[in-house]
Formats: sequence, structure tokens, C-alpha cells
Amino acid sequence: MGLDVVSNMHYERPARTLVLAVALLCAIVLGLTLAGHYAFDRSMRENARDSETLVSAGHFAVGGARVKDDALAVASASSPAEFVRAKSRVYADLQSFESAHVAVRTEPTWQARQTLETNYRSMLRAAHSLALASSAKDAQASVPALTAAQARFDADVEDGLTGFAHDVNSRMGARLWLYGALLPGAFGFVIVALGAVLLPRALIRIRKVNDTLIQLEAASARQAGELEEQNAILHAQQEDLHNSQAELIMKTQQLEATSLGSQQAARRFEELFQGLPVACVGFSDEGLVFEWNRAATDLFGYDAYQVLHMKLWNHIADHAFARKGASIVRQVFLGKEFRDAEWEYRRPDGQPRQILGHLFPLRGVDGRILGGIAACLDVTDRKRAEEEVRSSEKLFRDLIDSLHEGVLLYDDCGRIVIANQQAGALLGAPQASLIGKRIDEVREDFVDESSNPLDQRKLPYRVCMQTGKPVENACVGFKGRPGRSSEFHWFSVSSIPLYRPNQTHPYGVLSSFSEITERLEYEDQLKSHMKALASAHQELKQRSDLLEQANAQLAALAVTDGLTSILNHRAFQERLEKEVTNCQDELSLVLLDVDHFKGYNDTFGHPEGDGVLRRVAVIMQESIGDRGIAARYGGEEFAIILPGFDATAAAAFGDQLCDAVARSPWPNRSVTISAGVATLGGADITPEALIRSADAALYDSKRAGRNRSTHAQTLKKAA
Repeated sequence: MGLDVVSNMHYERPARTLVLAVALLCAIVLGLTLAGHYAFDRSMRENARDSETLVSAGHFAVGGARVKDDALAVASASSPAEFVRAKSRVYADLQSFESAHVAVRTEPTWQARQTLETNYRSMLRAAHSLALASSAKDAQASVPALTAAQARFDADVEDGLTGFAHDVNSRMGARLWLYGALLPGAFGFVIVALGAVLLPRALIRIRKVNDTLIQLEAASARQAGELEEQNAILHAQQEDLHNSQAELIMKTQQLEATSLGSQQAARRFEELFQGLPVACVGFSDEGLVFEWNRAATDLFGYDAYQVLHMKLWNHIADHAFARKGASIVRQVFLGKEFRDAEWEYRRPDGQPRQILGHLFPLRGVDGRILGGIAACLDVTDRKRAEEEVRSSEKLFRDLIDSLHEGVLLYDDCGRIVIANQQAGALLGAPQASLIGKRIDEVREDFVDESSNPLDQRKLPYRVCMQTGKPVENACVGFKGRPGRSSEFHWFSVSSIPLYRPNQTHPYGVLSSFSEITERLEYEDQLKSHMKALASAHQELKQRSDLLEQANAQLAALAVTDGLTSILNHRAFQERLEKEVTNCQDELSLVLLDVDHFKGYNDTFGHPEGDGVLRRVAVIMQESIGDRGIAARYGGEEFAIILPGFDATAAAAFGDQLCDAVARSPWPNRSVTISAGVATLGGADITPEALIRSADAALYDSKRAGRNRSTHAQTLKKAA
């Protein structure tokens, strides 16, 4: 920008001078050109008029000749008709001759006008005389005069045309010399003179300006270098901007992918929320329901459309709990979490239920509370079972407190869980102080029957826990009888291991002990009191029988399916192993599956599905009788062991069982089963092979359309 200003300053005056000089020259040239053009144009116009005059004079001369010829034709006509035609031509020629005469006569440059006018008049009179003749003979008298007049007229026209043409040529030559040579030469000389005066001064100034511009160009080169550096910087910034744009586009694409992933995650969360086995209810800060899954429908008896945007506590708790529930909602939206909240609820069908709820706030990404979630469980059965357990526990405590023996129940860590009053009295410690301690923490002076210090690992309950076998009537003593014949208390200790279902390691040990110090001290008195001891032993045996019955009940519960009251999967495997071991001939196995059971559950609910499983188990037991063993294999699958059934009998039994289930009345819709039957025998029979064959046959029944029984032998024949 600075260079432009300097250039304008240096160029302004010489440029203005040069422009003015060129403009002046152009104005002079234009003026001279216009003046020369005007003069030359006027000359050309005059030449044109002279030429037109020459042409008019020629037409005039030709007209005179034509008049003479036509007049001669009149004089020489041989017939009246030809005479009339010749006269008409004469009249026509006279008219054109007179018109040509008018054009020549009005031309001011016509020099022979006076002489030509006289001869024209003479010729015109002679022609009129000839035209007025009434016959060719009369016309012949005017022919000599016409011929003489025409001869003079021709001579006058020729002289006039010759002189006029010479004059025209002289004037045209003078004009061309003046306007074609003198004026352009003068104009060129003036232009060269002005250019020689004005242009050198302008060129000198331009040269100075050029020198200045050279200096300015050097400065501009430096500025250009600086500009290039700035351009390079701008280019780098542009590349950075381009990279930033590319990164922005990539982040935008990632954001779109993240948005799509969020939508998919929201869909997956919705499916997960609806599929949770726990009743989950979403609520707003006003206590209105906005989420309600299928488990909540099963638990509370309301469909989602019946409770959405309705008060929460009107549909999941009794009215007495509503005020407390509203307070819980407010505290949840203050960030508080409620665990193990319990309340009562009566379903729309009148069933009372006990609900265990966990209420907590639902937070967004920014930590803001968006809503609340109530996760609810039906603990009615658990509460009932807990009450029964508490009742049983109280009965058990009352029972062991009434015993004369000391009773201790150890857990798997060797700590005392239960102790009766007699145990505290025998051990010389309060009953309450025994709970939660190991027996070696209560006393450390145990001795064996040889009065030697007893290793803690050999205590009866420890031996029973380690071996898993009962220990009966172990003799254990400890010091504590000063002033007596024996300084030891002696006890007879019995320990029994306790097992949970499907476990091989005991979860606890039940120990009973009684003091036998007197018996050891007074051997003789012991004999006398044998009857009493026998009675006590009988009582102990009865109580042991009670314990054994309790253990038998526990063992039965361990092998029985809680829903269908038939053997469970573990007991089935043990029984099948036993039957395979004892098999002498053939052994058959039936595996069956309730058709479309998941759809039944989804349509009518899990309680109705449980009813179907119980009813199928009853039909199985009615069909088997005492001929086989029924078991629940898992889920909606059952198994039947048929000892001694050959392939024909087992296949017939499978068909009969399918027919019995299909014909049985069902409350909601018909229920069918698919069965697979396998029969094996000989030394190669194994439980795994039998189950595998029956399972393959069951799969074929399902594939063939269900509600049918297939024997594995038919598959082998088809293969």
C-alpha cells in the first residue's frame, strides 16, 4: 500500500503532462481531420454535382438527337398509321428533351448556356413544326430546318461539354492536391513539431519516476518477502484449521456413533429393565409412576397402563403406609437411600403379600437426581418360613433346655451357636457366655480318659467336623473337683455332623454330653443304678430317634424337589447310577419336556406355570405307580427311570404318558409334552449313554412337531 502511494506521487505530474500533451495532439488532429473531412466532402459533393451536370448535358444532347431522328421518321412515314406513331414518339421525345433542358439550364456552372439556349429554341421550333404537320409530305418541308438546327445544336452541345469537362477536371485536380496532399502534410508537420517539444520532457520525468520505482521495487521486494513469511504463517494456520476441521468432523462422526450407541444402550436397558426378575418401579418427585416392568405386574397385580402417572403408594402398599411412603419419596429425591424397607400389601385379587423394598435415587451423568427406583421382592413365603423356623427354633431350644445332658451346636468354624442351660452348668460357665466362643476358649484343661492333657484337634466335635463321621461316647474330663476323691469332671461326649443338601462337608456339629464322674468314681454304685441309667439311656435313645427323624426329614428335603415333591436332579443322578449298577437285563429312561412352557409363563404368569409343572408331576406318578422312579430333571424337564422295561414297553409307556397329559383338563389352555425314550442293556450300559440317547430322541420329538414320544431305536433305524 505504501508503494502504491509513492508511485502515485512520482507519476502524478509527468503523467498529467504526458496526458495533456497527448490530449492536445489528439484534439488538434481531430480538429484538422474534421476540417479536412468537411472541405474534402464539400469538394466531393461539388465534383458529384459537376458529374451530374455532365450526365444531364449528355442526356440533353441524346434527347436532341432522338427528337431529330423521330422527326425524320415522321417525314419519312409511308402510311398514315406509321405517321401517327412517329408523331406520338416526337411528342414524347419533346417532353423528355424539355425536361433535360430544364436540368441543364438551372446548372450555374454550365458555360455554354446562352448559345445552347438559342440553338435549343430553334431546334424546338423545327420539331414542333414537324409534329404539327398533317401528313408526311407536309412534314418533309420542315426537315431541312430541323436538320440544320440539330447540327448547330450538336455542335453547341459538343463545345459546351468539352469546355465543361475540362473545367471540371481542372477544379477536381486542384481540390485533390489541396485536400489530399497539402492539408495532411501540414497536419503531420504540426503533430511532429508538438511531439518533439512535449514528449522529451514527459520522457525525462518518466525516467526519473522509473529510477524512483526501482528503489521502491527493492523496498517492495523486502515487503514481499515479509508478506511471503506472513503468507507461510497464514498457510500453516490454514492447515491447522483444516486439521481442526477434520478432527471436528471425526468427533462429529464419533458423536453420531455415540448417539446411536446411546439409543441402542437405552433399548438394551429397557429390555433388561423389563426382563428383570425383581419388580422395579420408577417414580417421580411427586410420587407418580413412570416405569413399571413385567415382574411388578406379576407381584402387584396391575398392568403398566393401569398405574402409569398414578400415585405410587396406591398400587404397591396399603393405604396405611401411603403417608410414610410419601415421606420416603421426598427423602429419596434428597439423595437418601432406603434398604430393606418392609410393608404389607393386598393384591387386587385379595391375596396378602409381604413386600421387601429397596428405594434409591436415579442420577444422571451430571449427578442430578432424575427420578427414583423402587426394587421390590415378595418375601411372603420367606416371612412365613422364617416364622416357622423361629417356631421350630423355639421348640428346639425348649426341647434341649429340658434335657439333662449338655447340648452344644457348633458351626463350621468351631464356634458355639446354640448351648442349653445344662451345658453351661456342666462346663461351669453362664449359658450366654458360651455363644460365639470355641470350646477351648471356655476351658483349656481338657484331659483324655488317661488323665493326659487332650490335644485340641482331638476334641470330639473337631474329629467329627474333620472326618464327617459321628463320634459317640468319647470320654473327656477337666479339673475342677477339689476335696473329692477325683480332681476331674468326667463327661461322655457324642457328636453328630450336620449336612446341607448336595454338600459333602458338614456345616455344623451337634454335640451332647453328660457328666460321668460319679460313675467312674463309684463303680459299685453305678451297678446298683444300672436300671436308672438304662432308663436314662432309653430316654436318650428316644431323643436320638427324634434327632434321627429330624435328620431323616432333612435328608428327604435334600433329595426332593420343592415344587413338585418328586426327586430332584441330584437324587435322580444317584438313583440312576444305582439302577445302572443293579441292572441285570434292560433299563429304560424317559426324558420329557413341557411344550412351549416359556410362552405359557409369559402369557399366564409364573404361578400358573408352576401349577402346570405340579400337575405334570402328578400325572407322571399316577402313570408310573410303583413301576419306576419320577424326578424333575430341571426347569420344565422331567425324567422317569423304568427298571426292567424293554424297548417296546418303554415306547408304549411314553405314548401313554403323552396322551394322558394331552387329555388332562387344564385351566388356561391345553398342555402337551414331548418325550424321548431310550433302552439299554448289557455290560455297556452307562448313565451318560442312557441320558444321551433319551435326549437325542426328545430332540427328535420336538423337531417332528411336539406332543409325541420317540424311541431312540427308531432314530438308529432311520440313520
